[in-house]
Amino acid sequence: MGSMTRPTEKVGVVVIGRNEGDRLMRCLASLREQTDRVIYVDSCSSDDSVNAVRALGIDVAELTDPSTLSAARGRNLGMDRLIELHPDIELFQFVDGDCMVAAGWLAQAEAVFERNPAVVAVCGWRLEAHPRRNVYHRIARLEWRMGAIGEVDDFAGEVMVRRSSIDAVGQYNPMIVAGEDTEFASRIRTTGTIVRLDAPCSTHDIAMDRFGQWWKRAERGGYGFTLVAELHRKDSKLFVKQTARVWLWGGVLPLLGVLLVRRSRVPLALVGARYAVSALRAARGVKVSDASLADRAAWGVSCVVSTVPAFLGSVRYIRERMSGKRPRLQEYH
Repeated sequence: MGSMTRPTEKVGVVVIGRNEGDRLMRCLASLREQTDRVIYVDSCSSDDSVNAVRALGIDVAELTDPSTLSAARGRNLGMDRLIELHPDIELFQFVDGDCMVAAGWLAQAEAVFERNPAVVAVCGWRLEAHPRRNVYHRIARLEWRMGAIGEVDDFAGEVMVRRSSIDAVGQYNPMIVAGEDTEFASRIRTTGTIVRLDAPCSTHDIAMDRFGQWWKRAERGGYGFTLVAELHRKDSKLFVKQTARVWLWGGVLPLLGVLLVRRSRVPLALVGARYAVSALRAARGVKVSDASLADRAAWGVSCVVSTVPAFLGSVRYIRERMSGKRPRLQEYH
């Protein structure tokens, strides 16, 4: 391919995955068209992922302890291996194994760093591979498009980060099993600017077909926000505010409505009306131009309903902390 669509040798890619199957093969194919500096980190896959990747001539690192698996540990291991093989790496592109990287993305992101030394991380939009498959894929499609363009506070799994910034603040916190991207971004942005381009960086396949999958994902989100809120409670209001919102909408208001319903149905009706207004506001806030009315409605309802499993996830984290199952987190450097 031409030089305009290939990054320089300053860029290295870390791909993480577990039992991704064909999605991983599509991910790696999208990267091999752009660079050969790719490391795949496997997390105890039971399928043939490791052998399949090695057959492509791509280096593989493995997390072998099932009790310590996390995206954070996988990305850290991948960075270490890339530096070992390519000491001149200056930019790390992180990719989840269920995503295909957009053609030309690596070169496009690298160019932003070249133009602006103050930029320390670059991300773009995720696209959903099968946006009309079911309601969960419709919701995911809109979720990937939420947020601002230009300078932003955080990023998701697909992001390119300047190595010198990671050297300054530390890698991903290996203690964090949920919310690792948000926590990492909170430290990275102390060294410079995070930029989101108005361009697709990847295509993601959420592969979600059941309500239980959606519920578990939302619960994990609440767990992660509470974990990060504890870690950064002194220097960031964002995580504390998000956790407080989850407790109010997912716990306090529903419980209050249920407790008061014996005396009068009015409180429960008021709570329901407030949820409806919140869902409508979320639906109207969708900025995806081709989102249908059904898409917007699904998004609005999901924003409200997801606070319940998120609340349960938050409670689960607090219970683990109080029982000593999860030790108190420390700043990671």
